[in-house]
Amino acid sequence: APLPPAAHQALWNVNLGAQPQKPTPKAPHSLERLPVPVEVSVSDPRMINDGIRRYTAFQVAGTFALSGSTALTEFSVQRRYSDFEWLRNKLRLLFPGVVFLPLPRKQAVGRFEASFLEERATGLDEFLRHAFKRPGIFRPGSALVAFLTCPDSTLDRVRQDFNGSSQTLGALYREYSEAFGGELQHVRSQGNETGGGSVTDEPAFAETKAALELYVRHLDEAQRWASGLCEAHQRIAQTTAEVHARLSTLRDDDRRLCEAGAEVRSGLISALEQHSAVCTSVPSGHFEQLVAALACEHRHAEAVLEALDSIACLQRRVQEARRRVSEDEFGQARLRRRAFSDEYDAAPAQQPEAARSYQSHASGATLPTAEMRERKRDRIYDAWDKLRRRDPSRQLEDIREQLTKDRQQVDQGEQWLQASRMLFAGCEIRSFFAAKHEGQEQAQRYLLEAAARTSQRLAEVWSGAAAERAP
Repeated sequence: APLPPAAHQALWNVNLGAQPQKPTPKAPHSLERLPVPVEVSVSDPRMINDGIRRYTAFQVAGTFALSGSTALTEFSVQRRYSDFEWLRNKLRLLFPGVVFLPLPRKQAVGRFEASFLEERATGLDEFLRHAFKRPGIFRPGSALVAFLTCPDSTLDRVRQDFNGSSQTLGALYREYSEAFGGELQHVRSQGNETGGGSVTDEPAFAETKAALELYVRHLDEAQRWASGLCEAHQRIAQTTAEVHARLSTLRDDDRRLCEAGAEVRSGLISALEQHSAVCTSVPSGHFEQLVAALACEHRHAEAVLEALDSIACLQRRVQEARRRVSEDEFGQARLRRRAFSDEYDAAPAQQPEAARSYQSHASGATLPTAEMRERKRDRIYDAWDKLRRRDPSRQLEDIREQLTKDRQQVDQGEQWLQASRMLFAGCEIRSFFAAKHEGQEQAQRYLLEAAARTSQRLAEVWSGAAAERAP
C-alpha cells in the first residue's frame, strides 16, 4: 500500500519547508569531497579459540586521511563484531542526526558457517564504507581513528578509556560543528535562499518519524511478498519440469499403444522441455534483484529512524541539563532566604570572632608533644570548615558559579540540538531519498530488461512449437 498523502508530505515538510521535488543522486557529502583517495575493506573472517570462548575476527584494512590533511594513513587490524557495535554506538552518541548504516543482524545458530560469515563481512564492509563518506569524523583522537589504528591487544583498554571519559555538551557541540561545519553552512545558506521553515519544529519531526515508521512497515510487507514471488517462480520451474516428465511418460505409453499418438505429444513435450530449461536458468524470475533492492532500502530506512532516535537522545540530555539549572536556581533562592533570615543576621559577624578566639586559645595552650599540637591544629581547621559551610554567602557564590556553567551547557546543548536537526533535515534525509531513488531506478531497469529477455525466449519457444504444428 502506498504512503498516505499526509505522511508523504510530512517527509518533505521537514526538508526546510521545501516543496516536493524529484531527489537528485548527488548527496551533499560524498567521497568526492575528500582531497585524497580513501578505501576500506572488511574481509577474511577467522574463527579464534582462546581456550575459553570462540569468536570471529575480521581483517579491516585500507587508507584514510585525517580531517584537514592530505597525508594518507594506512591501517590493517583485526576486529570483532562487538568492536563494530561499540564503534557504531559511539558514533551515534557523538553525531546525533547523522545516518550510520545498521550492522548485519546477529544469529545464534550457524554463526560460524562460511556463508553467514561472508554475509556478515559484506555488511560490515558496507557500514564502514558508508561511514567513510564523512571526512569530518576522521579527527585525531576520535573513536573512529582509534578503532582503525590502535593495536589489537590494546583495543579493549582504548574502549574503556572512551567509555569512561565524560565531555560536556559544549565540548561535544564544538567537535560536532568542526566535523560538519561545511554541511551546516550549506544547509543554512540553502534555507536562507529558499525561505524554508524552521528545521527545529517539534511537530514536523514527530510527523516525520511516524511517516518513516509506517514506511518501514510497508517495506517489510513488500519484501515479504517479493520473496513469496521468487518462491512462486521457483515452484513454477519445478512444476514445469514435473509436467514435462509426466508427458514424456505418456508419450512412451502412446508409442506402445499407437505410434501416431506419440507424434501428437512430441511437439508439446519439446516446447515444455525448452520452457523448463528457460525457467531453470532463471528460477526466481529475476525478482531476487527486487528483493535485494527492498532489503537495502529497508536497512537505510532503519538507519534514518535511528538517526532520529539519536536526536531524541540528545534532547533528553539537554532536558537533564535544564533540570540541573532548575535545581541550582531553587538552591540559590533557598540560600538567599536563609542569608536574610533572622537566624543568620548575626552569624557573619560572630563566626570570624569565634574562630579567632578559638585559634588564639589553641595556640596559647602548652602542649607536651608535637603530635598533640598537630591534632589541635587539625581541629582548628575542621572548625573553620564547619563555619565556612554554615556561611550561606559562600554557598551562594559556589551555586552562582555552578549555575553559570550549567546555563552555558544548556545554551550550547540547544545549539547542538538545532544543528543536529538541521543536518538531518538538510543532508541526511535528502541523501536517503537520493539513494532510494537511485536504487529503485537500477532495480526497475534490471528487472524490466531481464523479464523482457525471458519473455522473448519463452515466446520464441512457443511460437516455434506452434509453427511446427501448423497445417
